[in-house]
Amino acid sequence: MSEEEKILVPRDLASRLESWHSSMGDPIYAVSSCGSANHPVPRETFERALANIKLCAMNPDRTENLEELKELTAHMQSVLGDADSETAVTRGFARTLWALAWASESEEQSESDPSAHYPGGCQLLTIAPDTPQSVYTYCAERVRLLKQENKISISDLLERYKNEFNTPYDFGHELAMAMTGHGGEIDFDDYKLPYCETFYYEFADKFIRWDA
Repeated sequence: MSEEEKILVPRDLASRLESWHSSMGDPIYAVSSCGSANHPVPRETFERALANIKLCAMNPDRTENLEELKELTAHMQSVLGDADSETAVTRGFARTLWALAWASESEEQSESDPSAHYPGGCQLLTIAPDTPQSVYTYCAERVRLLKQENKISISDLLERYKNEFNTPYDFGHELAMAMTGHGGEIDFDDYKLPYCETFYYEFADKFIRWDA
């Protein structure tokens, strides 16, 4: 199989998929393990893993982790180039914003309870709890304001920076980093960026420990 028919799986996506495979024969397991080892997987395997994630989200008995499944779907579709660009950007934005807010609160909590702090060296995007729907709603509004204030579509913005990111989901991560003042890899100095809240309790009623 040629290299063009293979997918290099982002490591943060691979890590988040680890808890979703049903067995070692599940394509989700193949995508997760290969991604963690930085090995490409056949596009067909990646597509079958995505189909399984969608099935999990469609399960009528599932009431938990639905937002995570939506994020994983958007991220995987973004890797394939099949995602609605604005949805993928907003999902990537929301995951990063939530991880930053949660990490900040974790550090606050650790002042009175050191065990509340997440382990050093871990990936925040992986270890942070499921992103609440409220964060996605908030980020969708920030994206709307970004388009309005700069009179530009997300598609045009992606085209402007197409050589500086891998997928629209990754671009959402860069927007979150820039809007929260954490820097990032992309310079948005030519654009007006809406204010972005990173206060944990703007989005959640109680703190969720990393080991909950």
